[in-house]
Amino acid sequence: MENDAWRRLRNGDILALASLFDEYKDDLFSYGIHVFKKRELVENAIQDLFVELASKWSKLPEVNCLKAYLFRALRYKIQRQLSAFNAKNERLFTDVFDHDLTQISPEDQLVNAETKRLNDQKIRHTILQLAPREKEIIHLRFYQDLSFEKIADIMNLNYQTSRNLLARAIKKIRCKFDEHYLAQK
Repeated sequence: MENDAWRRLRNGDILALASLFDEYKDDLFSYGIHVFKKRELVENAIQDLFVELASKWSKLPEVNCLKAYLFRALRYKIQRQLSAFNAKNERLFTDVFDHDLTQISPEDQLVNAETKRLNDQKIRHTILQLAPREKEIIHLRFYQDLSFEKIADIMNLNYQTSRNLLARAIKKIRCKFDEHYLAQK
């Protein structure tokens, strides 16, 4: 189902762009900053994306999932900017997980605080060892709660490849976590 503001923009209502910006800017920034390294680059790319949407409103396609479309457009825009600046030697991906992976209720803190803290540390350490695309797919699936179809579209993969990539990333996390856990015993 097409977003109403998107439909209005496609029909020439440039004021609908502000609505779209307000609705999607935080998700776009979150995705961009978790995948690409530079905050300023992500902020500029988001602004450039919306400027481009305003200037090309008559050529905008109908979309079933606007969020996935915007994520893919942002990813493409950032990659183009990076290649334009000849940034092939720069590290493109950040550590996706700079924050705790779990939210612990007060009751859990009383009972399991130290165990959970150690487990979180082990998982973060394990995720840091993943390949950049594995980090990206974990962020899209678990932090942006996107379907495999949308992830495949954003990452320019086919559906089965996206499922395989996530399964491989999870398997790596489990194996390394188990190895680390058994070494501690």
